[in-house]
Amino acid sequence: MTMLDDSEELLSLELEQMRPSQYYTIKQTSWGGRAVFASVDIPRGTAVLRCKEPMAYSINLDFKKECCHYCFNYFADEKSLKYKIIECDLWFCSKECLNSYEEKYKETGLFETFKKLKSLFSTIQKKNSQKLYNCFFDDNTSVPITKLAIDEMWNKINNKWIPSVDKLGHNKNKKLKLLNLECFTEQEYTECRYVFQCLTNLVKICSKTSEVQAKVRKLFVELQSNELETITSSPHELLMHLKIFQICYIILNHSKLGQKAKLSTKLFRHIMGSESANSFGIWEMDENLESEDREFLGTSLYPEASYFNHSCFPNISRTREGSSLIFTTNMEVKENEQLCIQYGGIVACKLPFEARQRQLYEKWYFKCLCVSCEQEKAKKRLVQKT
Repeated sequence: MTMLDDSEELLSLELEQMRPSQYYTIKQTSWGGRAVFASVDIPRGTAVLRCKEPMAYSINLDFKKECCHYCFNYFADEKSLKYKIIECDLWFCSKECLNSYEEKYKETGLFETFKKLKSLFSTIQKKNSQKLYNCFFDDNTSVPITKLAIDEMWNKINNKWIPSVDKLGHNKNKKLKLLNLECFTEQEYTECRYVFQCLTNLVKICSKTSEVQAKVRKLFVELQSNELETITSSPHELLMHLKIFQICYIILNHSKLGQKAKLSTKLFRHIMGSESANSFGIWEMDENLESEDREFLGTSLYPEASYFNHSCFPNISRTREGSSLIFTTNMEVKENEQLCIQYGGIVACKLPFEARQRQLYEKWYFKCLCVSCEQEKAKKRLVQKT
């Protein structure tokens, strides 16, 4: 059974049959895409969804000693996190958080991959090379970014690189040489950790037979991918994705986690593509700070929560309690009304219409058609006519 296999009975259900919450259903819309609609009248202040923990997440390297890797509590002092798994580069705010994390993942093989990743990262960092990684493109080659071009690059990985690696058997050093790894950035390191965390939790979900776990897996499989949009706007992302895949593939080849989860290019592309479209930022929680002044600590993915669309005047508010997310109505919602959240920290309340539209398109690749935007657009047209 593969992690993207839809053959099982529960996984073959249409999203309309999936009910992550008693308060709403997920439906295909007439204007394209999917959205969340209230299945009953919902009073203001109702918690319509509680996500206990993310399927995947990573803490930005700059904050690894300030943000607890388990509960996401933030301390603006590197000396505050006293508990750690130093060989894995993980830091915790309390003995309880450390013990809980170890208990949850000690048998999964995740620590082994983190340890090997940190060792590789440290080795490359010591070389202090400034050369850019470029395995497939000549320096002077300009490759038009299309879906076909992206698929062709991944076909090279499937048809040439993976067979070359697999032929080397257990010789890890020779495999690493195939990477031609002269540079390993902090962003790439963080993304590798995100992939390993996601794989580990997917294995845990796939090993359980409960209906709840099957639904979460289905929701993950159905997540929208923004791979093409992301790479079109930032072509260097393609090379970075190829590089991250290769690093993860080789480390997994020599790990306990890799015995449980074979990382295919299809699965990897879905993990990365769905991250850009569906992830939630892990932000500093300080009520005394304006949203734009809070620290951005990392990225997290909650498949159950990823089907809420955006509105600049949302009827759902998102709050974080540790690593849990709670989605609560901030107004009364009628049956069949769409439930929407606000994307980004200051988009809805701070930016003017044009800047708001531009930011939403640049970050999430859509033009907002929410009630608030449509009203502002109509007002502008009226002013222009007069």
